[in-house]
Amino acid sequence: MSVSINGKQNINQITREDLEHEAKKCGLGSKIAMKIYDELNASIQKALLDSAEELSKTGFTEAQSMAENILGKILR
Repeated sequence: MSVSINGKQNINQITREDLEHEAKKCGLGSKIAMKIYDELNASIQKALLDSAEELSKTGFTEAQSMAENILGKILR
């Protein structure tokens, strides 16, 4: 089974605007839905960067660049 968000099934093509469109379609308040989305997004970014920092301290020297690479892909 697959899920479509604003007609898109490829997760790499789904944008913030697509999620906002789906929230409206489901009857959710756009402002509230996007506030939750933004808070979740910020929390994920912080967790990724904090984890990379901790891993760097233990000798995993590539952790920071990996985190930045991931963020670069999800923040397009």
